[in-house]
Amino acid sequence: MRAIILNSLDNENEYAQIHEMLLEELKKSAIIIDTMNLLEIDIEGCRNCYHCWTKTPGKCVINDQGNSLTSDIIQADALVILTPTDGEQLSPLVMSTLQRTIPNLAPNIKNQTNKYPVLIGVGVTKKEFKQDDENKIAIEELFDRTIKRIGINFHCKRTVSEIIYIDEPLPEQQQLVEEAIAIAMKDY
Repeated sequence: MRAIILNSLDNENEYAQIHEMLLEELKKSAIIIDTMNLLEIDIEGCRNCYHCWTKTPGKCVINDQGNSLTSDIIQADALVILTPTDGEQLSPLVMSTLQRTIPNLAPNIKNQTNKYPVLIGVGVTKKEFKQDDENKIAIEELFDRTIKRIGINFHCKRTVSEIIYIDEPLPEQQQLVEEAIAIAMKDY
């Protein structure tokens, strides 16, 4: 089993611990894990030309690391999105990377692998966005809807989302990561 982590967090600060927790939990499922640190990869944004649907079906006309990344994503059994969030949106890096997968989402192009991944969305934010329980629920629902929409595009078997508040105690963060991975990987 293979998992791809699309990591748009800065691994030089307090966010690095969330990435490490995810790696440890995924390793328990005997998974081959590839982390794509999006801050270190040069990927041009989608041009919305749709040549990937019409002129070069299934392949983006932009010749950069986005093409190999897209290939890796469609080969994966699990896709993990690790992103800073305010609940409403994913990081621009994640969105740009996901837009580059459009060649594989075209209505007339079949996924050649017949693999449809499990999608795990992990949003990381600070308590200041939480404010109160009502706002916390709203943030988590918005993030969950965003991840589910991405899951629909990828024809995912299952989608799981979790918001981690970076300033919560470490055991609480660990528990949320463990629960998300356990739910997502329960059939593997």
